[in-house]
Amino acid sequence: YIEGLTLKNCRLKGTDLSFEYCSDIDAEFDEADSIKNPSSGVIKARRIGEVILDEHQDKTRKTQIEIAEK
Repeated sequence: YIEGLTLKNCRLKGTDLSFEYCSDIDAEFDEADSIKNPSSGVIKARRIGEVILDEHQDKTRKTQIEIAEK
């Protein structure tokens, strides 16, 4: 639960459920095991193992997720 999170050129290796309910995200990183329910912002990653988006959050989510490898 973070507002205004900025990560640049980071490694999130071994992380799961990253960015849960974070808003105003500006993140660029190598990889993460999973991300869950980010609220808003931009997430760019080389690899994300799993993106978890709860159905009740879909209508309010304003997050752009870009993955280089799927």
